[in-house]
Amino acid sequence: MCCNTLKNGDLDPGEFERAAEALKLTAQDLLNFRIIDDIIPEPPGGIHRDPKAAAEKIKETILNTIEKLRSKNIEKLLEERYKKLRRIGKFSRQEF
Repeated sequence: MCCNTLKNGDLDPGEFERAAEALKLTAQDLLNFRIIDDIIPEPPGGIHRDPKAAAEKIKETILNTIEKLRSKNIEKLLEERYKKLRRIGKFSRQEF
């Protein structure tokens, strides 16, 4: 499986999850690599089954995150963001 297969859309719907895992693009992988800060859980059965509950969870997460960010000193916040962005793309063999 390669990027060309993904680009051309040659995957069956059931293969997308396997492709994401192989490419380390799952939410858990991105959290482990510290690219994302959190994972917002979906309602049982997926977002399409209960969009209102999903929207509430997203809203709650955003508001909580804003509160945390507001409590930080702006210089500290900028420094943390800069370090995070510089870290993306770097890896060590220990991560694999």
